[in-house]
Amino acid sequence: MCVLCGYISKEKNVAPKLLDYGESIEGLWSGFYTGVGVLGDDGVIRHRKTTGCSSVWRNHFSVDDLPGKTGFFHSRTNSGGDTRYAHPFVSCDGTTTLVGQGHAGCFAKYNDKIVDIANALLDEGVVFSSADPDLERKKYQVLKDGTQVHVSDIVTEYAASLYRKCGDPLEAVRKTATDILEEAISLFIFRDKPGHIYVSNMNARLAIRRIPDGIFMTTSLLLFDKVYGESLEMPSNAVADISLDSATFKPLVDNLTVGALGNPKQLYQDVYDFIKSNDGVSLPQIMDSVVKKHCAADDVEPLFLQGLPHQIVEQMYAEGIITYETKKVPGPSCCSDPGARTLFY
Repeated sequence: MCVLCGYISKEKNVAPKLLDYGESIEGLWSGFYTGVGVLGDDGVIRHRKTTGCSSVWRNHFSVDDLPGKTGFFHSRTNSGGDTRYAHPFVSCDGTTTLVGQGHAGCFAKYNDKIVDIANALLDEGVVFSSADPDLERKKYQVLKDGTQVHVSDIVTEYAASLYRKCGDPLEAVRKTATDILEEAISLFIFRDKPGHIYVSNMNARLAIRRIPDGIFMTTSLLLFDKVYGESLEMPSNAVADISLDSATFKPLVDNLTVGALGNPKQLYQDVYDFIKSNDGVSLPQIMDSVVKKHCAADDVEPLFLQGLPHQIVEQMYAEGIITYETKKVPGPSCCSDPGARTLFY
């Protein structure tokens, strides 16, 4: 699972703060690819992305090259590929950019539909930035031209295409997330909609908080260790239009049911015991070793509860009963850039 954050500012360029805040949470479930994207006051979407953690990004790029008051940060898991497979993705016409978190999971059976959508986009003249005809093994969606394409690249281009046709950004996001079902939360920025971030949330987690300069959204409240205030949790199975002045929510898929665990107190205790009985554990380990076992006992699909480990460790950290640190680790196999991994104690 990737981590991400978005920022809409009243006055400031957002890239410096996005990178600082993103760096504080990058190792939670990711830390191997880093990207920042912003919408400039001139109506141009700019982005920079690389393999490796945020320190690698800082070595290659400058936040001064990314002026703009609306933007987002993304850190990706160690799931393969070169820089092209990092986020953000930008549509080939420059109108739309996206960062996303998640994977196909229990929606993998819809892969053929995703491929059909991508092939239709090829017919419209879309050029996918992640297209690769030479990958040694099948990892991504294989299109009729023989290339493999990252699903988030397809999502970005599909949203751009739908927006051109319908003129309604929230409806374009809703239909995109309905037609391309994936276990994910995605943030969209459209070139002609400054000051707005559009969100689709199938079953993951996003916290939204008003800060002195604007609106911030994140997959982990550990980002707000020193920023006080109440957060609004983005509903699952929903889309949203978030701006400085308002947040509009609409339902996504009519027949999706997101489960709930029957004994959250016991889950909390079991996570605590797991952390304290090991010399540093990561969120993926907590998910695989503790949360999934509770899901099996309560007949709940684990992929519908991916946000739980974040919320549990946030509560424990706020209570002062656990600590955490982020360490450098080997990065993606395609490069020598280091990654980052956060461990809890």
